[in-house]
Amino acid sequence: MIRKRRLPYILGILLLLIAVLLFAKWTSGWTQRDLPDVGEQSRDERGITLIVYDRDGNKTEKLYEKQYEYLNDLLINENLAEGEDTVWGFLPKKILGIEINDGAVPKEYWAIIKNGEEVTADPWSTRVTLDDGDTIELMIKTK
Repeated sequence: MIRKRRLPYILGILLLLIAVLLFAKWTSGWTQRDLPDVGEQSRDERGITLIVYDRDGNKTEKLYEKQYEYLNDLLINENLAEGEDTVWGFLPKKILGIEINDGAVPKEYWAIIKNGEEVTADPWSTRVTLDDGDTIELMIKTK
């Protein structure tokens, strides 16, 4: 007699468990399907992402409209960098208030990473071009 009373409860619990699992499966597919894809944006809407790292690895990230052809122009015209003009081009000493110690040993310099790849030629004299959607990372390295 007790077993007959348990059967509806067991069936109810099983149906509830199945309903919860189906709901979880349905909502997980729904959220993935409706998330916007960054690749769907046009390149004109993205601008230039500039990321500057300090010595401790802390980063400052800013987004700029594409209005400059070269990285140096962006840094100088937006008052982001201080440095000196040399025969090799503009050499930044300070970017976003972070100053390199170029007189010390080992010598520090600003490395440029464009879209995940380090610019290996002398980046400050070759004039790094900017395109909409570019991500430029600047970090202190030693020679």
